[in-house]
Amino acid sequence: MATPDVGPSRIEDREQLSSREFFLKRFSSFVSVLSDVEAGLPTSNKDRLDQINTIITKYLEKDITELPIQEGQLLRTIYGLWSLKNDIPQEAHLPELRPFVSGKGLQELSMEMGGPIASAKSTLARFLADEIGAKVEEERFDPSGNPFLDKAYKDPGYMLRTQVKFLLDNILVGLRGKFYEGRWVRDTSVLSDIHVFMEWRRRAGIVTEEEHKAYMDVVRLLKPLITKPDLLILLVPNSGERLMEGLWERIKDNPEERKMEEGISQEDLDICIQATKDAAAIIREEFGIQVHVLEIDPVEVYKEPSLRYAAVYKIREQLGLLKELLLKDPNKVAADIVKIFATSHEPQVVIVHSPSMFTGKTSTLNFVAEMVGREKVVSFQPAAALRYGEEHIYNMIDRDGRKIPAFTTQSNRLRDILTEIDQRGMTPREHPLIFIDEVMFYTESSSEEAIGVIEDLRSRGFNVICDGIDYTFQEEPFTFSHELVARSFGDGNWHEIELATRCKYCDKQARGTRRLTPDGSIADFSDTAYQAGDNYEPVCCDRDKSCVGQPKDFQRKSIEVTEPIPERKGPRVKITKNNIPEYEARNKESVEISKNISLWVDTAVRILQDTGDFDAFFSSMVEFYEDLKRTYNHDDQRVHPFVLLTPLTDLIEEEWPEGNTAIIRGAEKLGITPHPNYNGKRLRATNVLAEILVKSKL
Repeated sequence: MATPDVGPSRIEDREQLSSREFFLKRFSSFVSVLSDVEAGLPTSNKDRLDQINTIITKYLEKDITELPIQEGQLLRTIYGLWSLKNDIPQEAHLPELRPFVSGKGLQELSMEMGGPIASAKSTLARFLADEIGAKVEEERFDPSGNPFLDKAYKDPGYMLRTQVKFLLDNILVGLRGKFYEGRWVRDTSVLSDIHVFMEWRRRAGIVTEEEHKAYMDVVRLLKPLITKPDLLILLVPNSGERLMEGLWERIKDNPEERKMEEGISQEDLDICIQATKDAAAIIREEFGIQVHVLEIDPVEVYKEPSLRYAAVYKIREQLGLLKELLLKDPNKVAADIVKIFATSHEPQVVIVHSPSMFTGKTSTLNFVAEMVGREKVVSFQPAAALRYGEEHIYNMIDRDGRKIPAFTTQSNRLRDILTEIDQRGMTPREHPLIFIDEVMFYTESSSEEAIGVIEDLRSRGFNVICDGIDYTFQEEPFTFSHELVARSFGDGNWHEIELATRCKYCDKQARGTRRLTPDGSIADFSDTAYQAGDNYEPVCCDRDKSCVGQPKDFQRKSIEVTEPIPERKGPRVKITKNNIPEYEARNKESVEISKNISLWVDTAVRILQDTGDFDAFFSSMVEFYEDLKRTYNHDDQRVHPFVLLTPLTDLIEEEWPEGNTAIIRGAEKLGITPHPNYNGKRLRATNVLAEILVKSKL
């Protein structure tokens, strides 16, 4: 190890050099010493490490006595971090950080903001944290947090010290942030310090090339301590002029704190914006992290909430968090669908639909396949729905990457599914479930043909799940989607489940899908050419419209029953809030049914646990269900076994873990066994209970 210079020449330096030059010389020399020492560390034992610590500490103390206190503290912090990195013992060592020097730490998710000054980093960080339930860490951008900052705006000679202080503080904050167990958002980033702010100062000539080299030497020395966020968001203003406007609005809002920024020129900001644009690729390559470049209007983003919602939406998309905006959990919806099949003793049809895209429809189907076994499912999708690549021709893939093998029908006619099934000899014994993804894209089929094909599949013994959206981007009914949903209101073997998500631009529910043109503008109502791909967004259709140019007299159609369903008798009324008397009556009935079921379930399960008398339990269940049907069944409504058996098996699973297994065994004594299509003791118990109800001829 080279012996540090502690001789008389240092005193001469102090007298002959400017403050800027003296700090640079001492700073560079100290960093060089640490680099030289580090080269020999792998062969050092504990005694040698103690010796190294003693020598460097003496050298450090000599520097500190010759430098102003705040500048000496920079060197002390560098040594503290360097010794932490190299496991060199010292008295004041930041021991609590040792377990997190490398690795992710305790954080579930970490995000950092980067970009030019006044680019809304703090505003978006706070908004993002509120949206996703994260802790927000804000940088202290003022003289109390950085004693060199105010001086640097008056004298460029202090800029190196300013940037080194930000660098070291942000490394420390990043390390301590690893203790936080939840989600963490910072309004700054060490990576932005390095590749945006310091690079900006270098390109603008505010720091010299020698100062920049000294700074980068520290970066290389401490690089292993620099935390890597799960996502770095780089904000790129749409123009230097707008950034200047935003900067001056910020200064006006807080003139005392921001007065130092008045000297920043338009040219400075243009340089900073370009440095930000260049930083993305450099950071990705050097640190191997995900970088999301987000172009913003630095004036409007403060004023317009929709811009903040849109920015956070894109960040969620990058992090795989869009599913948190769904109003229903696809996994739970899938469980409900499987229970419908398990409690029905003839094939069923389930229409999974939504008013907009991005609601988890395909994810729901994937979860169903996982629950019943993928080998029991046959999936179909129309060629018109393909939008990504060759893999999608042979698989139905959701946005989380889950996939099911699928047949793509090259025509967009639903009846070709029947042809495919016939040619391949598929039967419901081997494949009891048929999935039809993006059913509304079978554009060559009429509503009569669509219902006919699905009913044909059901009559052959297949359970069928179709998913699709209700409206085109013009807010018009999407082919026959409304007719499929309407069918479920009056046919006991058809069911509909509506999914939804939140608008990209506000906190309202999305009621439609906006199409964007290749240049990013909103598509016109008259643009009827179908476009596949990701150029769509969920929108509320109130303030944020799905298209432009809608006719003035345009009225969005709701889903209504308009055609009689064959082989049904008596009046059929769709119950909605528009039919107030009927709606209130049925709503009251629904509450009564739920209350009665809860009372019976609680009592019946307790008695069964106490007595173990399954015969009495099964008889009580049949009698109770018969009473429910007598009381509440109508021409256009029936109490499905699912309504009773789901809370029953759920309660047993929760309060009597072995209860569902006991029910299956009890049913075996009656000669009833679970259907092989259902996996898991809860679903198998639900299935045998439903079988008991059917064999009682209810």
